Amino acid sequence: MAKLEKIYKDNQFALLAIDEVHCCSQWGHDFRPDYKFLSIMKRQFPKVPILGLTATATSRIVADVQNMLGIEGCMVLRAPLDRP
Repeated sequence: MAKLEKIYKDNQFALLAIDEVHCCSQWGHDFRPDYKFLSIMKRQFPKVPILGLTATATSRIVADVQNMLGIEGCMVLRAPLDRP
């Protein structure tokens, strides 16, 4: 965390990207409880935007992830889940 704090202090922490963010919801409650600590990042680095990426999140999972990360009310961009 010290390295991230230095980067943040030096205004070099431009974005926190979380790929497969649906895993926070699907696995974070039991299988990978450390996902719950991602909300610390928002509190520790409030000026850093968070980008969560997934192709498989339902509306319920999106709401759960927003709650877990402390980013309720954020912008959500969606496309159809159907990938033929």
